[in-house]
Amino acid sequence: MRARGRRWLPSLAVAVATAAGAAPAAAEQEPRGALFDAAGPGAGQLRMGVGLLFDVLAQAATAGFRVPAPQLTFDARYGLGARGALLAHLHTLFVTNQIEVGAGYTASVGPLEVQGRLYAGALLGALEGFGFAAASVSPLVRPGLVASVPIGTHRVSLAGDLLFVPLQQTFVGGTGITVRSFPPLMGASVTLTVEAMLAGGGVLFYGAALMHTQASYQIWLLYSDDPNLLSYPRIFAGYAF
Repeated sequence: MRARGRRWLPSLAVAVATAAGAAPAAAEQEPRGALFDAAGPGAGQLRMGVGLLFDVLAQAATAGFRVPAPQLTFDARYGLGARGALLAHLHTLFVTNQIEVGAGYTASVGPLEVQGRLYAGALLGALEGFGFAAASVSPLVRPGLVASVPIGTHRVSLAGDLLFVPLQQTFVGGTGITVRSFPPLMGASVTLTVEAMLAGGGVLFYGAALMHTQASYQIWLLYSDDPNLLSYPRIFAGYAF
């Protein structure tokens, strides 16, 4: 009897070790969440996405300076503990760029996940050629709220943002010009984003926004101090990995 009992000891030790190692392995295989929805990828997880963005803007609104063309976009999000997140965003048309970093915090409100977020960064522009050389730097602050809900394998989010730009520093040739005559509220947006969670772990995202901004947000060469705002749609799509 004693010998037979000893035969079971190695098997019991293997079973205990296997069970102990299974829990961490399962935790490591927990799927990451989405990129743009309020819940995010999860604590300790990173999502990055690339895509295209297009503003459907009448040429008359920018005095013909803005050529209709898609902009490249890049977004990144890293989940922190206590439901916080670090955020980064870029969209670029090379002659005009919006670069931002920020942070957000998420809370559950009934069936919704709601995130408050704050971005800070700059609008950067540069144009050289055809006998013309100019550049522009404008600090910006963009507070916003995102509310999200899961629908099957999709994450649907509605976001509202305000865009504050207190001044525009422009350089033409060797001369610097500081413009503060326009209102600091450069504009606002409401954005609907749909994210499809793919079987391979990636995320396909697409959506549309209603933009309401000053003309100088679209093309800094206007040096506009016109307080009137333009309304236009923005569409976008991309892939997050």
